[in-house]
Amino acid sequence: MRSFLINKIYSVFITTMALLGKVYKLSAPNTLSTYVGSTYCYYSSVRMAHHRQSHRRQTRDYKGLFDEGDPTMEIIDTIEMPNGREDAWKLRQLEELHKNNTENTINIRKCYLTPEERHDNMVISIKKYHNSPLGKLAKRKGLLNVKLKKISPFDGAMIKQINEELKFICEQQETLRAL
Repeated sequence: MRSFLINKIYSVFITTMALLGKVYKLSAPNTLSTYVGSTYCYYSSVRMAHHRQSHRRQTRDYKGLFDEGDPTMEIIDTIEMPNGREDAWKLRQLEELHKNNTENTINIRKCYLTPEERHDNMVISIKKYHNSPLGKLAKRKGLLNVKLKKISPFDGAMIKQINEELKFICEQQETLRAL
């Protein structure tokens, strides 16, 4: 609880409450498919509205969960998140645990990645970027910028050549981004 002094007369008390994370399961009597999700919205109906909208816009395939109206939302587990959204990883980890223990889930992505899995994905993404045309230009641009910092300010011809190549690389990058 925090108190603030306003105009040296009134005190206002503000209680800081921890977020409550919820892991839920969507199911319907007409299908065996289930969806396991999580939210830290105060009202679970808000999260259900997001699912309904995704179904209506056909951005996600719910495998018949919405065919006969809204599916049933069952709160499977809750977790207190004292640090707010900084603890979202704990909620995702709990969601992943319940997803793995539930049959016929239609979830496509993993809810939680371990630090090792995140590191491996990051390394793969960086290698993929470095092998792309934009990545190759970025690596060359970085190399030229380092060279430009180390070069003597009296070597005007070399500085001019590097600046021209940097300008050309920037133009190439803009062209590739526009595609």
